[in-house]
Amino acid sequence: MTSAENSIFNPDTIQIHQCRINVLPLKFDEALGLAYAAFTIDCILEKAQPSVKLHVIYDIACTLTAHFKKKKDKKLELDMALPVFHAYGHKMACQVAYSTRWRCGYGLTDGEVMERLWSYLRRFSSITKEMTPAHREDLLTDALLHYSRRKRADIGSSLVLLMDRAVRVKEDSSKALEEICSDCAVSLKDIKDWREAEKCQVDVSKSSTKGQVPWEEKYVQKLLHYEQRKEQLALCDDDTRAGMLAGQCQELDQDLKTLEQRHGIQRWCNDNPAFITHLAVMKGKQQVALIQKLWSHAVEYTFFWTCPKSIQRDSLWPPD
Repeated sequence: MTSAENSIFNPDTIQIHQCRINVLPLKFDEALGLAYAAFTIDCILEKAQPSVKLHVIYDIACTLTAHFKKKKDKKLELDMALPVFHAYGHKMACQVAYSTRWRCGYGLTDGEVMERLWSYLRRFSSITKEMTPAHREDLLTDALLHYSRRKRADIGSSLVLLMDRAVRVKEDSSKALEEICSDCAVSLKDIKDWREAEKCQVDVSKSSTKGQVPWEEKYVQKLLHYEQRKEQLALCDDDTRAGMLAGQCQELDQDLKTLEQRHGIQRWCNDNPAFITHLAVMKGKQQVALIQKLWSHAVEYTFFWTCPKSIQRDSLWPPD
């Protein structure tokens, strides 16, 4: 790796990751990009056995997955999810696709183990802020070694406690679910169908993207903008704004001439049949796009309204 490529890595940055069985929460500064997360996952994949199924929890797992998909990276095969509390900062599509409460294989793991570690390290901030980087690294290393030893010493009792809580949560949840199904006259199949319907709604809203726009519609759009800028220029009294509008008119006029030369047409007037036809088509598409946008917002609003944070937080996995 060259020095230019390596310049994205900050030598003074604290990099920490913890492993809970085969669930790996990652925590990095988003301002540094995705380099640290991708590099750490590469190191883990090199040492992991092929038979081990890795689950990665990352604050911006959706962004990291899109990055891997764009790069056609082999890490795209990893099962990635968002931490429970951080998921609330994402839109509905991300929550449905990446929240640990929606994905299989995560149980009641909340993925916030790193926040507990930062809480432990916060007490050292006032001590280390005046230290040199080397001394700061030594002190934090000692603190983390102590934290790790304490975790290993308590792992037996912690696992027993977590197992008891897991059994109790499962029993309480099953009982509550049976009561709800009985009172509302619904079955587990209905609930699963509703869940799949929410996923389908997200898929539909994501698939409603703009397709290829015909050149005629682009031409009509630029022509409308050109006429609008000309009217604004004629009514403008401010010299500065008039100069800006004149520049925009000139740029739009050049774009129109380019399209006209490319397709062998002359400047369309408002009463031109082709102009009227494509203007109507363009307005129809705009109305459909607006309705789809309103529908998407309504679905997302309903999702957040029916899933209040207070209810979801009551069912979270107890702190480790």
